[in-house]
Amino acid sequence: MRTRIVAMLLASGLLAFTLVAAPVYAETGDGSSSGSGDSSNDSSDDNTTTTSNSETESNDDNATKQRKTELRQSLRKEAVTRTQERLSENKLKVCEKHETQINSIMTNRVTQAQNHIDVFSKIYERVKAFYTDKSLSVANYDELTANVDSAKVKAEATLAVLKDSDTFKCDAQDPKAIVTDFKTYHKQLRDDLKAYRTAIKDLIVAVKSAQEGGLN
Repeated sequence: MRTRIVAMLLASGLLAFTLVAAPVYAETGDGSSSGSGDSSNDSSDDNTTTTSNSETESNDDNATKQRKTELRQSLRKEAVTRTQERLSENKLKVCEKHETQINSIMTNRVTQAQNHIDVFSKIYERVKAFYTDKSLSVANYDELTANVDSAKVKAEATLAVLKDSDTFKCDAQDPKAIVTDFKTYHKQLRDDLKAYRTAIKDLIVAVKSAQEGGLN
C-alpha cells in the first residue's frame, strides 16, 4: 500500500494551492524486535536523538526570529513613505459598518495559511518515512530535505508575523496602514507557501524516481 503513496501525493492536489490532507495510511512492521542485550544502545540512541531534536528546534527558533526581523524591517522602510491619516467622520461611519467583516476576513486568511502549512508538513513527514522504510537512496536527499526545512521555517515565520498583525480598527491612528501591512505580509506568505510546496514536490519526484528504479 505504501508503494502507491508517493504517486498518489503527486497526482493529488499538491500542485494546487487548496491542497487537502492525504489519507493516513496504515503503518506495517516486520514484527522484529531487538534483544534485551541492546537496551544500553537504545538508551544511548535515545539520548543522541533528544540532543539532536533540541538543537534542531533551537536552530528553527533562531531562523524564525531572524525572518520576523527581516519582514518587520522591510515593512518599516515602506511605512516611512506613508502619511498617517485618520478617517474623516463620514468615512469613519461607513468603515465601522464593515469593521467586523474586515477582521473576520483577516482571521480567515491566517487560518487558511495555517491549514496549508499543516497539510504540507504532514505530507513531508510521510515522504521522509516512506523513504526510510523502503531503504531508498537519493544522491541529493540531504540537500532536498534541507530545502524543504528552510522553506518551512520561512513560511512559519511569515505566518507568525501575520498572526501578530494589528486588529483592524476604524478609529485607529492609521487604519489604512493596518490593511496595507496585512496585505504585504499575506502576499509574502503566499510566496513562501509556494516555495514550501515546490520544495516538497521536488523531494517527492526524487523519492518516486528512486522507488521506481528499485522496482526495475
